[in-house]
Formats: sequence, C-alpha cells, structure tokens
Amino acid sequence: FETDPSLIRINVDGSLDQTFNTKDLIKSIGKEKFILWTIKFRNSKIYIAGAFDSEIGILELNPNGTLSKKIIIIRTTGFFYDFDFQSNGKMVVLAGGGSIFRLNTDGSQDLNFSENASREQHVNNFILIDKMNRIYTLMDGTIARLKADGSDDDSFKPYPSNSICRPVVLPNGSLALSSIIPS
Repeated sequence: FETDPSLIRINVDGSLDQTFNTKDLIKSIGKEKFILWTIKFRNSKIYIAGAFDSEIGILELNPNGTLSKKIIIIRTTGFFYDFDFQSNGKMVVLAGGGSIFRLNTDGSQDLNFSENASREQHVNNFILIDKMNRIYTLMDGTIARLKADGSDDDSFKPYPSNSICRPVVLPNGSLALSSIIPS
C-alpha cells in the first residue's frame, strides 16, 4: 500500500490506517510534489494546506483521504501560515506578507472581507476563530482580534506580551494561551 508521504492517518493503536487512501493524491491534481504546512478537520472533511510545486493552496479531502475538491489560493507572497473556518463555512486565511483574506465556500476570494485585514504589521503564526466569528491572530508580538468581516475590533484590548503561543478559545469566549508576562 502506498500513500502520499505528506499525509497519513494513524489508528488508535498507532498502526498505519490502510483504509486512508492518499495514493497518487498530488499527482491526481497534476502536481509533482506537495509540502504540507497545516491541516484542519471540519464537517467530516479534511483540509490540508501547503505548497504544490510552485503554487500555494488548500485541498479538501473526504474522510477516506480521497480528493473532494481543490481550492487554490491565488493571492499570497510565497508562504502560508494558517487558516480557520467561520460558522458560515467561509475560510479565513493567513498567508505570507501579513495577508489575511477570506475565501467563499466555493474557494473564490470574498470581496466583502475588509481590505484593512491586509496589514503592514508583522502578522504570523495562527488564525483562530471564535463562536462569534471574531478572528484572532498575532500582530507585532501581541494577540489581536478582528471582527468577523476582517475590520479592526477596537473593543479588544490585548494583554501585552512579547511571546505568545497558539491560544484556544474557551467555552465562555475567553482565551487561554501561554505567554511570557512582561515585568
């Protein structure tokens, strides 16, 4: 049994899941190689993002590892950081150069998403979306929150820190994160 070396699934007992069929997945979309950067799971679908030859993109897979559909991101400057889903199924993407944009469910760019979300600030590491579709990311070393439409959320006053790791949203809407607290 052959799999694409970028993506495998492991059973609960630690063995390779032979039913997860990613054989020739990358070649099936006409590409030679794939470098996996991040993976998400939503509504029984697996989403993988990375580099396909010279393109940056996201693939949607069925639960068994077969290709469901391909979404290619056109607007990026060569690197892909993260993505997450809003409750309406739209995907918010953090790409190279601090570019934050949203894709519609068909993979096209959502032109209603605020262009303010493409920032000059140093944006990196993660995108996290809460139940209210607010978007959290890291900007200039501190956590930042955007409204669901990508505009700045001035009501959010982040705790200053120089080192933040990926946070999680707690059931009450607050964030839990590891950080170096300034003295």
